This record gives sequence, structure tokens and C-alpha cells, in this order.
Amino acid sequence: MGEEVEKTLKRRARNPITGKTEIIGNVSYKQWYKQNVNKYGENKIDTAVKMVKNKALDQKQYLEYKSYIGKDVGLLDNFKDIKYNDKETWENIKKYVDLSRRKDVPTSLSFSKYDSNMKNIDWEAIDFSPKRIDTHFEKHVKEFENITKEMYTKQARNLLNSEITEDILGFKSENGFVFRYDKVKNEFATSKPSGIIETYFKPNKKLEYWEEQAKKYGNKKDV
Repeated sequence: MGEEVEKTLKRRARNPITGKTEIIGNVSYKQWYKQNVNKYGENKIDTAVKMVKNKALDQKQYLEYKSYIGKDVGLLDNFKDIKYNDKETWENIKKYVDLSRRKDVPTSLSFSKYDSNMKNIDWEAIDFSPKRIDTHFEKHVKEFENITKEMYTKQARNLLNSEITEDILGFKSENGFVFRYDKVKNEFATSKPSGIIETYFKPNKKLEYWEEQAKKYGNKKDV
């Protein structure tokens, strides 16, 4: 068309932040990129560029993760926003999906609850891993009278979710594991930060066992 005609042309580009199409004049990609970096900051623009480049990959990943997380993952745009802008939640999504692939997530533990537990928001013990409940129950069932697997799980959950009192001792370790011990019933339980119950049993050494755990994993004030 010739150099003179080219000068009169106006280019359009999609704003990487707002998503709206804008007239940007006859500027090169490098000039346009620099303008947006100056306006929005390099981190925001780099993130937007990654989202465009990874569009197909994100769509595929979204569909796969949704099969594990369900409605808690939200729509694709929400999924991408978390992936590129919310590092803590994104790490929790990846951990939850990994646990799900290994069949270590209880059916009663939704991602939203897993996420809030990992962030220590309204923390709550939920259930044993479906891969481990049978082993724990068979190992400790003789310690309890006339107990079913469902009752065993419920009692473990109730103990872990109990408030600390004179008879219910407890603490949270530095890595987020929750410990509880019922002095009256001689019952001990632990849970992972996710709310997946680790174990529940009656220790032979009773209070001495609890004191050993508190000394090993707790703070000095918990001993």
C-alpha cells in the first residue's frame, strides 16, 4: 500500500487487562507492550500474556481438574484467575487434585472445605482417607467396645473437633497437624492440616504417651 498510506492506518488491539478492543495507532508490538507495562505494571502484563499463550492448555487442565473438584472450581475464567493470580489457592487445588488421583480424599471432603482448612479458616476434621480407614480400624477396633467403623470415624472426628478443656488436651503443631487427647476416656487422635484424620486409638501409656507427643510436636506451653 505504500509508506504514506500505512501511516494513516489505525491498528486495533485487545487490552490485556480489560479485554476490550482499543485503537492503538500505528505502533509496533514492542511499543504497545511497553505502553501497557508502564500503565499496568510488568507483572500484570506478563500474566495476561501467559494466559493468552496457554489458552488451549488451560482449557484442557480446567476440564481435568473439574472432574475432581466439581462445582468448587467455578467457570473457566474463575479457574484461570486463580491459576495466575492466587498462588495459595492454586497450590491447594494442585494438592487436592493430586490426593484425589491417589484416592486419598474422603468423599465428604469438598475442595472448598479442604481449601479453608489449609488456610486455617473454620478448621474442621472431616474423615479418614478411604485408603487408610480399614487399616486403622482393624488395628484399633479391639480397644473400643461394640464399635462399628462408622462409629470409630465419628468418635475420632468429634474428639479432634472438640474444644480444649481441663479433660480434653490439645495443640496444633508447627506444620499444622491437630492433636487431641481425652484424659478421661484415654483416647488420642491426630489430623492433617487438610482435615483428613490420621489416627485414633487408646494409648497403652495413657497420659504419659500424650506428654511425649506434646513434648515432641507441640510448643513448650502445651507440655
